[in-house]
Amino acid sequence: MDLPSDTALRFRETLGAAFGAHYAFRFGARRRYTFSIQSYSVVAVQGTEMEPVRLGADLYTVYDPDPRPGGGAHGAMRWLQVSRTAGSLDPASGAGSTPRLDGTGPGNPFHPTGGSTSVNGRRVGNFSYHVEIPYMRLPGQGDQGPLSHHFTAEAFLAEDTGRKDASGKDVVEVHGGLSFGWQVAEVRP
Repeated sequence: MDLPSDTALRFRETLGAAFGAHYAFRFGARRRYTFSIQSYSVVAVQGTEMEPVRLGADLYTVYDPDPRPGGGAHGAMRWLQVSRTAGSLDPASGAGSTPRLDGTGPGNPFHPTGGSTSVNGRRVGNFSYHVEIPYMRLPGQGDQGPLSHHFTAEAFLAEDTGRKDASGKDVVEVHGGLSFGWQVAEVRP
């Protein structure tokens, strides 16, 4: 997809609120990339009295640089991801949590994984998302109802250009991206 589209995630607003004071995000960059999902899975592992239930997901995608003359990026290629969750693992969320930027911390907006790499001797870019959530019901908590968790995200390829705009902000060109999510729901007999 070329531009963020999930109205519940509010990608542009979430990104701007977190880092708009230091970065100028430019959407709809002219470069084109082809994304290829290499693996995508969701897992739920039954817990025991001693081990927690484990929920998780894994996504791995690669992209080929723009093959047109002059079409490749000149700056560092990174990823920006905005996500939100809902379900019994986050009871305060109600219909869903507030969208959040999944970055490396307070210093920059970029996702901690992904960028340029080599696969079988060919230059490609990649993006990897992996999470595993342990959950254990503790004695004395009573029946909390069925376990559920819902995760949605949009991740966009972004070029940290190394340039500054007229106001002194670092310019980041936001290219195409992908939308993904996963859901786990406990089924009781």
